[in-house]
Amino acid sequence: MTTPDAPSAYESPPAPKPPSSRRRVALTVGSAAALVALVVGLLFVVTRHDATTEQQQSPTTTATSVPSTTEPGSTTQPPTTTRSSTTTQSPTTSVPQVDDTAVLWPFPGTTTRYGSPVDAARSFATTFLRFDEPIVGAFQQGDARSGEVPIRANDRGPVTTILVRQIGPGDDWSVLGAVTANIDVATPTAGEMIASPVRVTGRALAYEGTVDVEVRQDGALGPIGAGFVTGGGDEKRAFVGSIPFETAGSPYGALVFFTTSAENGQVWEASTIRVALRSTDIDAAGCGSYRPTRPRPAAGEMEVKAYFNCDAADGDIAPRPVYRLAPSSPRVLQAALEVLLAGPTRAERDASFSSWFSADTAAMLRSVTIT
Repeated sequence: MTTPDAPSAYESPPAPKPPSSRRRVALTVGSAAALVALVVGLLFVVTRHDATTEQQQSPTTTATSVPSTTEPGSTTQPPTTTRSSTTTQSPTTSVPQVDDTAVLWPFPGTTTRYGSPVDAARSFATTFLRFDEPIVGAFQQGDARSGEVPIRANDRGPVTTILVRQIGPGDDWSVLGAVTANIDVATPTAGEMIASPVRVTGRALAYEGTVDVEVRQDGALGPIGAGFVTGGGDEKRAFVGSIPFETAGSPYGALVFFTTSAENGQVWEASTIRVALRSTDIDAAGCGSYRPTRPRPAAGEMEVKAYFNCDAADGDIAPRPVYRLAPSSPRVLQAALEVLLAGPTRAERDASFSSWFSADTAAMLRSVTIT
């Protein structure tokens, strides 16, 4: 897909902003009271995943554990002779498959659906990119299940092209991103995992060269990090910058590059890059070379995170996270403890995760009461 050229008359956005030792720990669970004492010491970070609004992010519940140490057959058919047929079959078209992790809008796990590409593009432009009453153009077909929708801030503004696609077997439309001719992003690339601070490079044309940059995470419209870069004010020129961001609560998000109007401060044009987000805390660490897969909760599900010791790490106690999916429930403490008591999976143990808990203790939890 191509990006329309920017109009010759470029309206000015605003001026730029100023810028081991190892030791074993023995743990004995002797009674229900001891288990409750353990629970009190656990750290739980819980976010519900009701999937009722586009602003919600994936929920997380955490708990911590510290361990002590044909045969083929063949059949021959006689040859047959048939008369030639004049029937002609319609040609088939192969439609490229797109992973649903590439979807930027609507947020994953929500119940929001768009029956037309124009509706999806308009919602993305106004809600996610924060255009104010943009002019939305006609859908331009790409392959059988994708295309693009041009939008402008007003009749004199440059074109921002919204990329849309039908994901999966249904007829609903999703947004993969946005591009504009005046902002070319070189790095990071689409799908790349980024950590704070993220280094951004590219070329841009803007009033005095100023382009705002925000780091967003799925499920939240507000940024978890923001800054700006400076390109060219007379022609496209290179920019480079470093944008810090807070610890992400979602595994995916986007970088949003945009300029604003000098006349009213509203968004003038925008480009987005879909990225994976790496936390800056212990959640970013795996165990040795192993990186636990982080699941994507669907509607009616929540993510449960448990910490088990990593024997491959230095230090006496080196907790590392693993992730599970559980049915959405107000009993989040119970769900976290059930994950904890089940212990690491076989693959996690092979990767040097360890815990006192295992399949033998998975059914030990009887009830959880908070008073």
